[in-house]
Amino acid sequence: MRPKSDGRGVMISAFTTEVELGFGFKHVNVFRRLKYSGNKDDLKESPGFRTFEYGANFEGYWTTKEFVDQVQDVLDVFECLYPSYQVVLETDNSGPHMARAEDALSVKLMNKKFKHSNPNSVRVRNTIITEECLGEYDASTLDPKTGKQVDVKLKVGETQKSYFPASVEEFELRDYFYVNTEKNVKAEDLVDKPKGILQPFVVRVERGRRLCQRICKTN
Repeated sequence: MRPKSDGRGVMISAFTTEVELGFGFKHVNVFRRLKYSGNKDDLKESPGFRTFEYGANFEGYWTTKEFVDQVQDVLDVFECLYPSYQVVLETDNSGPHMARAEDALSVKLMNKKFKHSNPNSVRVRNTIITEECLGEYDASTLDPKTGKQVDVKLKVGETQKSYFPASVEEFELRDYFYVNTEKNVKAEDLVDKPKGILQPFVVRVERGRRLCQRICKTN
């Protein structure tokens, strides 16, 4: 098989399925008109088999957008014909097949530590803690006001925040863990910064999934 080049050619993007999909476009198109309030074109051929004449002077090049459009059309057919089924799509390792929503989480867009050259590009989210999130270890840190160790392990139903608060006045006790265990770090340095995925407290210690062996500062 010849590899694809930057020149002209015809590409085929096709799906196979374990269930029979003999269907008439009438029912599927009626379904789509209701679903999209008439804002999508009717299907005139099976979305499961799509040809694309690629090339700068033809249909352009197959990108994530074309793939997502095809997948949506295929899912519309399944939703219309098999509304009680849950569809699982398996794709080969192609660039467009690795597409994700614009706001989807990606390790590539997470920071290792709280310092980041462009914090606005970091993509993280808060997490509501469930029983499965928590581990066997305790988590404590030093209360800067009382000088005593306090329990800061998350509890079921609480939210693990992915950013430090917008001001020092809003810091909770668990936000001081990193201040208390790292050298030359002040609370002011962390204000409104995304927490790093390699900082153990962010995920593991705060959830009790790792024993903290660092000694908290007393001053």
